Amino acid sequence: MKLLHDLVVVEIGGSVAGAYCAKLFADQGAEVLLVDGSNLNASQRRYLHSAKTPVTTGGIDWELVDVIIESSSPEPLRALPLDAPHSVRVQISPFGRGGRHDDWLSSDLTDYALSGHLYLCGDQDREPLRGPFNQPAFAAGIYGFIGAMSALMAGLRLGRGQTVEVSHIQAMVSLHQSTLIRAQLNGDIATRGGLGASSPDQFRGMYPCADGWVAVAAPQPHQVEALLAVTGLTSLLEVDGAETVTDLALQAKRFREAFIGWLSTRTTREATNELQHVRVPAGPALSLTELLEDPQLAARDFFVTSPTGAPVVQLPGAPFQIRSSTGGSGNEWKPGDLADGPLAGLRVLDLSRVWAGPLCTRILSDLGADVVCVESPSARGPQRLTDAHVRSSGHYRDHDANDQPWNRNGHHAKFALGKRSLALDLETEAGREVLTRLVPLFDVLVENYSTRVMPHFGFDEATLHSLNPDLTYLTMSGFGRSGPAEHWVAYGSALEAQAGLASLVGYDGDAPRADLPAWPDPVSALHGVAALLAALWSSVMSGSGGSTIELSQLESAIAMVGDRLVEAQIDGNPTPSANRVTDSVVEGVYPTLGHDRWIAISVFDERGRAALSAFAGLEGTGLDWSVASDVDQAIAQWTSSWSSGDLAARLQLLGIAAADVLDAAQIMTSEQLTDRSAFVTVQQPLLGEFIATNTAVDLPESPAIVRRPAPLLGQHNAEVLSEAGYSADEIAQLADNNVLATQPPS
Repeated sequence: MKLLHDLVVVEIGGSVAGAYCAKLFADQGAEVLLVDGSNLNASQRRYLHSAKTPVTTGGIDWELVDVIIESSSPEPLRALPLDAPHSVRVQISPFGRGGRHDDWLSSDLTDYALSGHLYLCGDQDREPLRGPFNQPAFAAGIYGFIGAMSALMAGLRLGRGQTVEVSHIQAMVSLHQSTLIRAQLNGDIATRGGLGASSPDQFRGMYPCADGWVAVAAPQPHQVEALLAVTGLTSLLEVDGAETVTDLALQAKRFREAFIGWLSTRTTREATNELQHVRVPAGPALSLTELLEDPQLAARDFFVTSPTGAPVVQLPGAPFQIRSSTGGSGNEWKPGDLADGPLAGLRVLDLSRVWAGPLCTRILSDLGADVVCVESPSARGPQRLTDAHVRSSGHYRDHDANDQPWNRNGHHAKFALGKRSLALDLETEAGREVLTRLVPLFDVLVENYSTRVMPHFGFDEATLHSLNPDLTYLTMSGFGRSGPAEHWVAYGSALEAQAGLASLVGYDGDAPRADLPAWPDPVSALHGVAALLAALWSSVMSGSGGSTIELSQLESAIAMVGDRLVEAQIDGNPTPSANRVTDSVVEGVYPTLGHDRWIAISVFDERGRAALSAFAGLEGTGLDWSVASDVDQAIAQWTSSWSSGDLAARLQLLGIAAADVLDAAQIMTSEQLTDRSAFVTVQQPLLGEFIATNTAVDLPESPAIVRRPAPLLGQHNAEVLSEAGYSADEIAQLADNNVLATQPPS
């Protein structure tokens, strides 16, 4: 379906962020006119510009333009002096237009540094590592699309456009999972775990097999039990102090050694298949070119041939697929009062869990939708938690779960802000009957289960659309709803390896990394919001009825490295080179004063190199600037006597992109982020004052804001069911029969 065929978009070429924002419009059928003045390289152009029409500003009828996209990096954004009040203007830049650093130069490396992501990757005794190249820009591009579509929705009531602003750094800050939660609740500052390290709370890591590497993520006790059983390693529990599999996390090193022994006799595919057979999330660590031969992606015809250029290369397909349901009545969503947000009036059933789905629906809530979490009574864990779990998770204030841990969890608080809670047992016939009555009353249903779950409950796609022909149904499974891996279970930390992301990160000659931030989760969340907004726009504009959005988290992640895939097909798979990229003169992360304190520096040209050389006193030393290792050693010796923040400010005055490498605590006190209103403070019941990130889109005339604290478990049971026509007696009966709950069953 080409849902945005009625839109005309102009991209004023500037950066990867603006180019990806415009590509999302082109993917859905919008006419995208490209005024290209960007500094994109050839691989980026082939991927990001393939469906756009080159034009000059003089050839555009601005009265017909719905969206104007402007972006810039590394220079600050200088918006064009256009008089187009009817158009939505999207402005994307690393720092945003506002805040004390909005005149600073930037780079991909400084985006990672100032957003706190750089501090998390690498070895503890070495400099931090950037994640996959240009991910801050791609993420900001999706936020730009979300902002543009939200502003178009608002424009139906405003009668005009508005200017939408997105900052790379603020976008990346919003895409932490638990880093900021742990810092504020317990003072736990997450740092680098090292190559292949198992996370102490979820047995997450990269492990060598006979022919390569496999990524495993087993965060749930039943998954650890299955892993131990299939590998024959249950004897690891026979140690002092290991009462449960959760306690075994305290012996992660011993587990890793034994697990590697089992894997050594198996290929990556054999190990993956055996683990997935017992529902343990696992996947092979692939290079970019290996993606082209992956059986799952081949079965789904994910890749498409580039329509332009030589040699012929394959490009990733769209990050989601949207198709209309049959029999839609055309009773499309009716927008509500704009004062309540651009999505006011939209009703969303949220059956999602963990990170990708809850972040998607949290953004919908911030945009004004009424989001009802349909939670399993046990979804937030048991009534009592072990001390080991409480401490390792870091989700409870002062490491104290208190007597209601299910209502004190900081992870839930962050991702459920603004929502309502219906704690409903769908394993019961009565619970499924409740959902049957709710589906016709809602506009959107979101879930990120594996593909077996919804049919197990009796709510496959056909059933949902028979109950509500106008429903927009977003399913966000790990691998999509076809192919040999359709029924595999997935977590982001395993998917990032299978998507090729882990192969792009590392020190020189490194093996695939296991310490990325489960990047497919937030990426899928953003793409999910983007897809829903496109489907809703089509519904409002054409009365087209319902649709199904199929989002494969694997494919969504690959869409973020499409330019690197083009590059790999032409020049071969890129090899990790720490923090340096090929088109930089000088680039790296260097030590500064204090324990584990660092500065990120990017020099783009000879002018910058000369300025750095003079300021650092490196002129006349005989330093050969063509030898990267010698340059890094000399700069590191110089930076080690400086405070990172002071040095970054001095270098910026010289026209050099530089930034302090922030940890979680520093992010939450960042003056630049405070200037940009990046955070919101709520009074969270049973948790107290709680700080969360705002949705990273500035919509001045229809803002995305948090409208209420996160709900207690089952807090809105009676309210939601009353709205569905249930009597007080019926609701009481459901509660008495444990179909509804306000606490876990055990």
